[in-house]
Amino acid sequence: MKTLNNTYLSRLDHLRFFAAALVIIYHCRGFLKYNNELSGPVDFLKLWITGGNSGVSLFLVLSGFLFCVISNAGAKNISYGCFIKNRVLRIAPMTVLLCFIAISVNRVHSDPMDILRILTLQLNTGHATTGWGQQYYPIGQIWTIAVEFQFYLLFPFLALFMRNDGVKTMFGMIAVMLMVKYSLVIFKGAPIYGIFYHTIIGRMDQFLIGMIAGYLYLRKEKISFTVAAVFLIVAISGLTSVLYFNKKSIPDFVTFSFTIEAAFWALLIYAYCSARFSMNQRVDATLAYLGGLSFSMYLLHLPIYYILQRKLIPMDPNPTMHLVKVILVVIPVTILASALTYAYVEKPFLKLRVKYTK
Repeated sequence: MKTLNNTYLSRLDHLRFFAAALVIIYHCRGFLKYNNELSGPVDFLKLWITGGNSGVSLFLVLSGFLFCVISNAGAKNISYGCFIKNRVLRIAPMTVLLCFIAISVNRVHSDPMDILRILTLQLNTGHATTGWGQQYYPIGQIWTIAVEFQFYLLFPFLALFMRNDGVKTMFGMIAVMLMVKYSLVIFKGAPIYGIFYHTIIGRMDQFLIGMIAGYLYLRKEKISFTVAAVFLIVAISGLTSVLYFNKKSIPDFVTFSFTIEAAFWALLIYAYCSARFSMNQRVDATLAYLGGLSFSMYLLHLPIYYILQRKLIPMDPNPTMHLVKVILVVIPVTILASALTYAYVEKPFLKLRVKYTK
């Protein structure tokens, strides 16, 4: 996503598209199951598909990384009001549209608390397993918007801390969050994972790790393709291990799961953005454009999937064939719908953004 406040990094949009595609495949996987083994390529793919909600973590680490780079690790002065205005212009149009669809569907029982839930950033409450509104319209994924915006409210302060103390305060805050999570695991056990998953308590260190990665990116030279490839292999191997242990529901691992996951995503982001390699301009532009659609893709894919299930591609009992249909039909249709909402819902508001750094 191009910004008035920094040089555009198209590779970040490439990764946004990858994150959106990963989440879409996860949500639309049908009957595909992972059998708790990791003995070959098929098991590897099953693990990643059934763990594709890790794409949410990639989105959050990307946010921390991007805003750190935009602020030059806090070296630039940030106008708090202008920063928040831009964040509202970025996320409110699609969010409000979907929320009012849910409110309209539930108009008989809806009350002012629904509006208050939007205004107080509580979209990650009101449902046992996902975000508010899922019971009325398939928009449960909006829970992430609440967590993202809570980070936005804190970021200008975090950037200031980074300017004053480097990454020391970031590491200290991560330690505090780990301490809090450990206490909750002791009291609640492994099931607390779902609470961590949907709240800033579980996700805050992912933003902070993204900021640390951005800090390192700003201070290091480009790396060779070979070094980047090694980093990518380490990152993918590490993420695979995290997904594997997440399936085991080990209480002691739950404390550190999101932190370790974020560290490996941060390594992947750093490697991809820092690597010296050239890309065909058309491929680069296409991936960047798709990354620009990622917000709409993330919000729209479930309604589209359920509509397509009813009208065109009913659930296939063969998991492989179902996955092929998701890739060849669901994702392209989601892209087309997202291109429409991006052009006529998101973009008009994005043109109203202002410069918030100096």
